[in-house]
Parts: sequence; C-alpha cells; structure tokens
Amino acid sequence: MNSIIEESDLPKLAEFKVDEVKPAIDYLFSQAETNLEKALQDQNPSWQTLLKLEEDDEKINQAFSTISHMNAVCNSKELRESYEYALAKLTDYYTKLGQNEDLYNLYKQIREDNLTTEQAQAVRKAIISFEQSGVNLDETKRKRLQQISQELAQLSTKFENNVLDATMDWLYTTDDEKELKGLTQNIIESAEAKAKQKNTAEKYALGIDIPTYLAVMQQADNRKLREKFYKAYCTKASKEADNKNFDNDEIIEKILKLRIEKSEILGFNNYAENSLFTKMAETPAQVLELLNKLLEKSLPQAKKDLNELRRFAEDAGLVDALQPWDTAYYSEKLKKAKFDFTEEELREYFPLEKALEGLFKILNHIYALEIKENTDYTKYIAEQQTFGFYKNDVYIGSIICDFFARDNKRSGAWMDGSRTAFVTSKGSKQKPVAYVNCNFLPPSKDGANLTHNDVVTLFHEFGHALHHILSQVTIPSISGTHGVEWDAVELPSQFMENFCWCEEGLVLISGSRDGKTLSNKQINKLVDTRHFHSALVMVRQIEFGIFDMNIHHKKLTTAAEVQKELDNIRAKINLLRVPSYNKFQNGFSHIFAGGYAAGYYSYKWAEILSSDVFSRFEQEGILSNKVGNDLLENIISKGSSRDAMDNFVAFMGRKPNEEALLRHSGINN
Repeated sequence: MNSIIEESDLPKLAEFKVDEVKPAIDYLFSQAETNLEKALQDQNPSWQTLLKLEEDDEKINQAFSTISHMNAVCNSKELRESYEYALAKLTDYYTKLGQNEDLYNLYKQIREDNLTTEQAQAVRKAIISFEQSGVNLDETKRKRLQQISQELAQLSTKFENNVLDATMDWLYTTDDEKELKGLTQNIIESAEAKAKQKNTAEKYALGIDIPTYLAVMQQADNRKLREKFYKAYCTKASKEADNKNFDNDEIIEKILKLRIEKSEILGFNNYAENSLFTKMAETPAQVLELLNKLLEKSLPQAKKDLNELRRFAEDAGLVDALQPWDTAYYSEKLKKAKFDFTEEELREYFPLEKALEGLFKILNHIYALEIKENTDYTKYIAEQQTFGFYKNDVYIGSIICDFFARDNKRSGAWMDGSRTAFVTSKGSKQKPVAYVNCNFLPPSKDGANLTHNDVVTLFHEFGHALHHILSQVTIPSISGTHGVEWDAVELPSQFMENFCWCEEGLVLISGSRDGKTLSNKQINKLVDTRHFHSALVMVRQIEFGIFDMNIHHKKLTTAAEVQKELDNIRAKINLLRVPSYNKFQNGFSHIFAGGYAAGYYSYKWAEILSSDVFSRFEQEGILSNKVGNDLLENIISKGSSRDAMDNFVAFMGRKPNEEALLRHSGINN
C-alpha cells in the first residue's frame, strides 16, 4: 500500500518514499475527477453532495501536506522533483476546479437550500473563491489565469529553493579558535561537528543557518567575522553573493509581473487590492495608514534606543561608526549591562523539555487540556516528538514536532496542517493533526537548551497548531486555520507569545536541569527586556510591511524598481545606513514564496488583535480557565465559520484598538 494515501490517524512519515509521490497524486486526482463528475450529474443535489467533494479535497490536502512536509524538512533533488510534480498537478486541478461553471452553479443552487450557519458560510466562501478564480470570465482569460497560477507556483518554489541552496552553499571554515572568540561552547562544538560532517580540512565550520548566524552576530568579538557573516546572510540568493548561481532577481520580476496581470484580469487595479479582497483590511490606503500610525508612535523611541546603543558601543571601545553587523553584538552587551544577563546566559534555564512542560501546564490551566507524548508513533528522524491532546480523557488531536536545524531543512519556523477536524459524510469525526517545525540549535550531549527568544517561537508555532487542532467546526474547508482571513490568522499564535513575557508563564516554563530556577529579580528583569529596543524591532517590521504593500500597489516590475523603492523606504525609516550590497528582498520568502504577498502587514494587524485579547487575561487572570474557555469558544475553535471581526467582538465586546500593543511594546502612547 502507498504510505502517502493509506488511511491512518497520523501521517506515515517514517514510511514515506519519494517514488510513492507520483502514483499517490495521480490516483487521488483521478478519484476526485470521477467523484466530481458524479456530483455534477446528481439529479437531487444537496449539502451532502458538496460534503463528499470536500472530503476528496481533504484527502488531497492530507497527501500533499505529507509531501510538502517531507520536502521542507528532508529536502533532496529527487524529492524536489516529485514535490514540483505534485504541486503542478495540485495547482492545475484547483485552478480548473475554481473555474468550473457547473460546480459554481451547483454551489449557487445549494445556497438556496435550508442550510445550517456553518454550511451557509462554507458555501458563501466557496462562491467568492470561484469568482476570484475567474469563473465568470471568458475562456481566453480563464486559460491565461490557469497558466499564471502554474507559473507563480513554480516560481515561488524556485525562489524558496534558491534561498535554501544559497544558505547551504555558504560555509566559513577555520583552524583558529581565536577567530571565534566570544562564541559559546555549544556553538564551538556545533562548528566542530559541522566540519566533520562536511569533511573540511579545517577544524571548524559555520554556516548561515539561523541559529549559527544569530550566534555569530550576537556573540563574536571578531568584528570582521561579524561583517563577513552579515554580508553572506543579506546577499544570499543575489548577484552580490559569492556564489551567483542562486540569484532571485529575475524570479522576483516574473512574480511581480504575473501578479499584476492576474489582478487586472480579475478586475483589480493592482495585486494589493486583489490580496486584500479576502482580508480584514479593506484597502492599501487603510493598511498604510495603520503602518504609518504605528511608525509615528514608535520612531521617536527607536531613535532614542539607537542613540543609546551608539553611545554604549563608543564607551565599549568602538572607534568607527556603528554598523548593521555591530547592532546585535552591542545590543547583547547593553542588555547584559542593563539587566545582568544575555540571551545565551539564560539558555540553561530553558531546556526544551521544561519549556514544553510549562507550555502544557498553561494549556491545562486555560483550556483544561491534557497532553501526553506519543512514543509509539514511528519517527522519520530520531529527534521527532509527537504529542496527543486530550480533554476530559477524550482524544482531540496531535501535534508532530521537528524542532532542530539541520542541512536540507527549510529555514525559519512554521506550522502546517496534516489532518483537519471535521465530521465526515458518514457521521464520524476526523481527529486533526498539525506539524510544528523550528530551527533550534541541535541538542548537545545534555539535551537541547533554548534561548528565551526560541521559547517565544515555540509558543508562537504551537498557537497556530492549537488553532488547527482545537477546531469544533464540522466542515473541512472552514475548520482550523482553513479560510481564516490572512490578517487574523496570526492572532492565536501571537496570543500565545504573551505567556513568555509574564511572571505567571515564566515560572512554569523555566528551570535548569540541575534544579536552578530563575529568581524573582531575574524574572522581573526578563519581563522588562520585552521593552528593550522594542521600538527598533517595531520600526523594522513596519519597514517590511510598507515595502511589501508599496511594491504591489505601485505595480513595480523590475529588480531595479524594487531596489529603489526599498532604498526610498529605508531613507525615510531606517535609522542605520544599510550597505548597498544588502539584498534583503532576494531572501524575503514570506512575500515571494509564502502567503504574505501584499499581506506582510498582517503580523502587526494581528498583533493589535492578540495584544487586545491578552489584555482580558491581564484584567481577569493570566491563567483564567473562564477567559480561556471564552477565547476557545469565540475564536480558537471557530475556524472561519464566522468572520474574524465577529469572532473578536464576540470575545472582547468591542472592536480592536492598538493601546495594548503599544503598552506591551513599551512604546509611550
């Protein structure tokens, strides 16, 4: 039996074989097409007709999520080719499905039936999706949209592959440990292990994967080494890189041109308007107004923060002007001077197992969940962990975790759905499954220890996964994270981050393996670090959001135009001059290979929502089960069965405002 399509409660990742991909995908689409024909010939169609089609979609999504997951975490040339085959089939099928007039008319016919609230919402969203796919256009335009969808899918994959290949390609090697002065022992040991793995002539090898890059930028006393790593990181996948084979310039141009063409075919003025059509925000002007409002409130404090850092660096012996490769290094030293610790020094207090134990205790308090590790589930890598979630001794769903950085694994942290919660046409309940993927520093002989920032990332991704597995919606297309407005989908993840920044949460998630705990003084100082240079972080995120929105609503199409726009924004916003070789955009996977095109502002938009939501816990009890149940009932379990703003108002009793976000960021309102 093919492991990809074999029915099972959990995906059979350990049995996954690349040569199963093509037959699995071909079989599923053949079945779906046959079932679609039957549905369209049904003389007495009903909601059950549509639900059976949704079940076919769920089977396809399950299979593709397995293929996509393995491609992201165990990448290889053969798997890439199979993944691209599956992606092309998926894109072609759903583009044509979205333009199927008979199916569109069937949905419109069922819309008139006596539907439940959930069924009516699923039908309404499906009809909007048909119209956004060009179902009402002439045949020529429909075919062009199909071509564009295929090309965009291929280009996004190529963009991400280039970033991954460029990251894996760059390696710094040395025999001289003095070059690495300042780096912690675990990074030195990791560099030795990498040199052996890569079989280098030198004793130490370091790449620009996120854990290593951040360690060098924050810890390395060697300024030239920091500059070397900075340049390698911010030129990856560009013509400025040492290896120019992974340049993304041409791909960016093609993506932007195709997005404009697609939007104009669908009747929009630009891609930004197209993107916002299904989001909470309504217009590019509204988004830019929000970002500029936040900028106005945060920029004065950001200037003060940077001036303080400059003075500190000068006092610490920096002779030249402060440069981008100096900021993280001196920030850590300033943080040490102010708060008496650095991120690295706190690592011993955050063993991964302790952070997970604390996370699960918090979930028990607010949602009455019980979490048990599933040690019977066969692993595809030794470090994989899988957790089952229960309520009142009833199994709810599972989260499969892949926590550590390694070669051939996509960078960053992300959640993905494997199985969706819903009630089948036969009346049984499918139990949901989600993936949580991170790129933490691999464990030493004593185990894995996280920085506090890593713990925040862990909580963020679990927030997404909980949104997926705690769904009470009965229809797959609107269950979990499916169909949620993109600028609201970060609310559950950013909400969970708040528990890493309060005393009640920190007491539960911290404690060294030898029994040491953070003192009240350390906890208070750690909480205070949330405000440390928070305005600088806010301004940087706003820069990304404005850049993303501008290139899409201004209809830019060349790499030169994109660079000029970024330069102009930096001139107005960026407080520290960036070298001309910095090609940040060439690695900006969120908007060129992810779902955040003309949507990067969503992080700030959702942060306003999540901070506001957490303010209720601050008022009524950080670990309040009453407020937790209210949140679960009105937002987390709702999927997209109700519009996001309606969910928010049901929980808060009013519309959102940015006051809680500014307060949590320590920015004077």
